[in-house]
Amino acid sequence: CRDRNGNENVAEFNVNFCVDPSPDTTPPTIVETSILDGSPVAFEVGEVELEVYVNEPAECKWSVQDKNYEDMETEMSCSTNIYEMNAQQLYTCATTLTGINDREENTYYFRCKDNPNLPEEDRNVNVQSYSFSLFGTEPLSILEVGPNETISGNTETIAVELYAKTDDGANEGLASCLFSPSGEEGSYIEMFESNSFEHKQLLMLTEGTYNYYFRCVDAGGNSDESSTSFVIDIDNEAPLVTRAYHDLDVLKIVTDEEAVCVYSLNSCNYVFEEGLSMSYDNRYGEERVNHVAEWESNTHYYIKCKDDYENQPNPNDCNIIVSAISVT
Repeated sequence: CRDRNGNENVAEFNVNFCVDPSPDTTPPTIVETSILDGSPVAFEVGEVELEVYVNEPAECKWSVQDKNYEDMETEMSCSTNIYEMNAQQLYTCATTLTGINDREENTYYFRCKDNPNLPEEDRNVNVQSYSFSLFGTEPLSILEVGPNETISGNTETIAVELYAKTDDGANEGLASCLFSPSGEEGSYIEMFESNSFEHKQLLMLTEGTYNYYFRCVDAGGNSDESSTSFVIDIDNEAPLVTRAYHDLDVLKIVTDEEAVCVYSLNSCNYVFEEGLSMSYDNRYGEERVNHVAEWESNTHYYIKCKDDYENQPNPNDCNIIVSAISVT
């Protein structure tokens, strides 16, 4: 041989082989199949196309019972010419397996006879069947998807985890799930954590309303679809004090959201952690929107409040300044 650069082998490469002159007494062998033995198939599929690959030209049959070759009911379509061999130098026999029952193992038996062009007395036939099974399944179910609520935060983008849970199907819910923001064909992307019973995908989203669509498929080809909707609410404003009043021996304030409030009797120029804590008045419910402090006449209350996202006034500002002289 010589390559494009003119390099050629000096020593010859020799191939030696011989042809066995004795009669062929070996029956055909099914080496492999186009579907793995023991594979699951989709619910209510009914029938499946199958190819078996034989080591020599042959005629093959199959049955749902382990019978002699002559008694098997279904003939297969087989390639018997040398130019029809595949890349593994095997001959293909094709058929359609029918009568697949759901939720159980379906077993089929194959036998082959070699040398289709020779007289019957010179042909070899399998005396043992090649057994092959497919497992009928049940529908795949998406039990739960999410999130499906309002998600709040105080940054421009919020980390949101899409999730799905699957059950049933070919392997008790083991599946691969994809997601899409539109549900259109070609838009689905496999979730980052999948090929399990629980599936997750982390997204960074801005404020708004979102719809996401899920599609899950198991090893048998069963699939299910679902969708979810949620809202991203960005809260980067400090709480507002909507009311302040004197009630018996306490000062009460009401905030427009759940908050923690503190106060100083000197000025607004103090660190939040150094302020005097206001307690919650739970007589109006469990929400932390009603805050109280001990009433001191002729005093100014410099009040600061922060919400669950650490939104609070600037260091030298207050939410409200309350005068114990003017509040009645």
